[in-house]
Amino acid sequence: MFRYLSLILLFVSTLTYAAQTAYVKTARAVVYADEELSSPLGYVRRGKKLRVGEVKRKQGAVLPVIISGRVAYIEVKNLALPESKSKDEKGHISHIIEEEKDWKKVWLSNSRLVVDVALTDPGNEWNELVSSVGNAQNLMITVPILWEIRPLDSRWMFNLGMSVSNLSSQDISMLTLGGEFWAQFSLFDSYSFSLDLRGGYLLSTGGVKIRYSYTNETDNGSYWGYLIGAQARFFKGSQWELNVGLDWRRMVLSNLENINTRVGTYSLNHMGGISAFIGTNFDL
Repeated sequence: MFRYLSLILLFVSTLTYAAQTAYVKTARAVVYADEELSSPLGYVRRGKKLRVGEVKRKQGAVLPVIISGRVAYIEVKNLALPESKSKDEKGHISHIIEEEKDWKKVWLSNSRLVVDVALTDPGNEWNELVSSVGNAQNLMITVPILWEIRPLDSRWMFNLGMSVSNLSSQDISMLTLGGEFWAQFSLFDSYSFSLDLRGGYLLSTGGVKIRYSYTNETDNGSYWGYLIGAQARFFKGSQWELNVGLDWRRMVLSNLENINTRVGTYSLNHMGGISAFIGTNFDL
């Protein structure tokens, strides 16, 4: 056991000291767990700076690389190396180095479209409202659609977009449309999986509509709110990522203090609670 551990440490230290800087020159370069290139771990994008070994494997086709403290392997054909004598390769390296600090590359090159579907407890006030007219209690369905920005080499992610929520019973239904802003931080991040904490701000000005089927009348309102939660991302780095998680989603309502039903007057000031969601991040 200790013998194998010593060999691994020796290999990693040798790679660290006998390393060179390389840049990914193809749109996507797959990173593998083994030298035989049989177990893909994920991919890195064009322009990514890597520290790779100097000793090529498999007849010069593969180089070892350290990513997140682990030894992986990448095909040489996907890299622009300083040792290259090709003018195109050297020009490619110079071009990447000049653009390394370009804000568009750092902030926009790793963006994704996020679509989730969440089931949320609407809270006691809504449940009392629908129960008062003899209707069953239901969960609120929320669909956030946001653009996610992932700064390169950062554990932070930022999302901006909108959400649509629907909550219906036999006689009373509610539809909301609002904006959302999230900030997320990866507690654990690997090639294909991450565990993230997130918080967000919710806002809707006039985007709440409550309809009563027995009178065809409506009440309109607004809300601001917040969410706090966590999510797990699977298949990270692929074109379609999978998100699963839990939030505490809360809305503070306005202009809905006097809701007249056929049995009396009710007030909606707060809505929301535990929210379970599943969704995807799509690489456009």
